[in-house]
Amino acid sequence: MNTTPKSELKALSELPSEKIKKRIGQPSKIESTTQYDRFVFKRGNRPVRGRVTSLIAAIDKHNQLAEYPILVSERQDGKLEIADGQHRFEAAKALRVPIFYIISRHQITIEQIAAANQLQQSWNLSDWMESWIGRGNPEYLALKNFARTFQLPITVSMELIGGSLGGTQTEAFKHGKFKVLDMEFGQTVGHVLGALRGHLPVADLRLVRAIMRVLRIDGIDIDRLIKKLVAHASAFERQATWLKYVELIERLYNRNVGVADRVSVVFEVDQMERERRSQNVAKGMKTRSERKKAA
Repeated sequence: MNTTPKSELKALSELPSEKIKKRIGQPSKIESTTQYDRFVFKRGNRPVRGRVTSLIAAIDKHNQLAEYPILVSERQDGKLEIADGQHRFEAAKALRVPIFYIISRHQITIEQIAAANQLQQSWNLSDWMESWIGRGNPEYLALKNFARTFQLPITVSMELIGGSLGGTQTEAFKHGKFKVLDMEFGQTVGHVLGALRGHLPVADLRLVRAIMRVLRIDGIDIDRLIKKLVAHASAFERQATWLKYVELIERLYNRNVGVADRVSVVFEVDQMERERRSQNVAKGMKTRSERKKAA
């Protein structure tokens, strides 16, 4: 039973339509054109990828572009900046068919585009890297060049030259906070991995992490390390953890050498890890203390 007093009921014509329109805005109309030069890509948006080819075939077979217009923002120079629908635009342009679009009432940020795309295909680290390169961040360009030079995945490259270890670091990466901390060391590891490629499973991140730690040991002979690992590649089996790889590397590095030339690789790595954890704990305590003072 409706208990709303009659005095509160209003006819549709009595509603303050102008006030409502001001709050929620008028719906944007769908427009179309074949003037492709009116459109530009938004700087920092993720790059157009190979799936345009399959999209062209799908549209050529059954054109539904009118049902799925792209979203654009109008710039001060009159150009229409594509916020969402880069692949559809490229497909329409290739087929020389009209592109349907909606002009947004507001400027759209890269972060808003990425959030919207979560409903479709999430942005990966490569997308974010290209985005920050497009926005002029030199740190991300250095990362891209490093990964390409040494033929390494972005995640591995992040760890080698930036010390990023996933988790919160991944979020920081998305927000443009990646920094190159030790390019020289990264290049050293990159050259070692290059020498081992084809002999060992260098695509295994656990092995990369093990080699990274081994190369930080004072006095480690890089040439000897490479020769030993290549010479005994047949004895090199995949391991469950990076620490197991360190243990295997120690056995191979010290094989057939005198006692004086042996290196306690596992011990040295363990000492470095303990020191690193202690530093992280101290850093965390300092951060919490600073937050309490600020509060």
